[in-house]
Amino acid sequence: MHTEGTNILVEHFFRNERSRLIATLAKLFGLQQLQLAEDIAQEALLDALANWPVNGIPGNPKAWLYRVAKNKAIDVFKRKKHLDTIVSELSNSANAIEKEIDNIFLDDEIKDSQLQMLFACCHPSVPEDGQVMFMLKTLCSLSVAEIARAYLTSTDAVEKRIYRVKKKLREENIQLVIPSPQELLARLDAVLRAIYLLFNEGYNSSQPDRVIRKDLSGEAMRLCELLIEIPLTNLPFTNALMALMCYQSSRFDARMDADNHIITLENQDRHKWDVELINKGHYYISHAITREIISKYQVEAAISYWYAVAQDLAGTNWAEIFNLYNLLIQFDPSPMILLNRLIVQARIDGHESVLPHLLQLPGLEKNHLYYSSIAIFYQQLNQPALAVENYLKAMRLTHSLAEKKLLQDRISFNTSMSF
Repeated sequence: MHTEGTNILVEHFFRNERSRLIATLAKLFGLQQLQLAEDIAQEALLDALANWPVNGIPGNPKAWLYRVAKNKAIDVFKRKKHLDTIVSELSNSANAIEKEIDNIFLDDEIKDSQLQMLFACCHPSVPEDGQVMFMLKTLCSLSVAEIARAYLTSTDAVEKRIYRVKKKLREENIQLVIPSPQELLARLDAVLRAIYLLFNEGYNSSQPDRVIRKDLSGEAMRLCELLIEIPLTNLPFTNALMALMCYQSSRFDARMDADNHIITLENQDRHKWDVELINKGHYYISHAITREIISKYQVEAAISYWYAVAQDLAGTNWAEIFNLYNLLIQFDPSPMILLNRLIVQARIDGHESVLPHLLQLPGLEKNHLYYSSIAIFYQQLNQPALAVENYLKAMRLTHSLAEKKLLQDRISFNTSMSF
């Protein structure tokens, strides 16, 4: 295989497995030695990059990466001359160390390690936003820029928050350990938040050349399914988050064309929506909707349900969705939620009556979706010059090549309408 193709495959597998590999190693060494876990994971990638172009892709690349990482972990323990907590009650023999490490690297343990480490990161002495940012950066492999986008803040703000978390853990010698069952529920909100934001980055990626990252969305869904398998965390709002992700991901294949151009909701071929995922969403939402709405995930899942069952855009139950957005802002009055509510309201009351409220919406001055929405309103109101002005603002604020192409097409359309 050509080196370039091999490198792409290595990067693909490593991107998909990095979080689980680091979590497995962190479970072995302890989160206090997280940098060591990250270094070993990085070394495994470098070994793959050096080995696979020469010897070919192994039959099971994932097993190869984990075997290399496991062997490096064993070497570290042998060099250290002492045992960490995980082997403290074992003999100092190499065989005992290797046996314990073998157990950590069993498939079932690997599957559970990331979820366990997510809960371990949610130490109550750290504010929840700090917990979530720390999890997303350390155990979910999101970049600082991606986290900043999720929080509608700057990369500097995110870097400082994560630095403060690490400093607090280090200076106060806080031990991040897997919590007891009694502590899980107190930490569940933060874990669900991390899963939710991980899925969102996969659903609408901030990478320039990719709108959708199925690897991230799939990982978020895998983690949520694990939570549902645990009786203690199999709760209505956990099922609601799973339903929401099923409904959203059901549209993946309809959102892009063969040339990697964005297809907006009104132009999507609904026959390409994944019926199996929609039915899974129905299953999970049936376990999520109760008389007492206790989380934003239940409301967002209900909104996604109405989109999923509509035969076409015109037949969407906009009134019900608008009522749900009014409920959602009681849980999350964030600028993006308020923006989405105004977009739905325009479907009911008309764009002209809603536009003044949209123009006065604060907090999204650096968000391209905000200006793109304003432009759409002006386009609907037959004001192409103002539409172009705001499409241009949106173009300057997005790095996505596919979004730029969509915006450019709209600019061209509105420019032609001006003459």
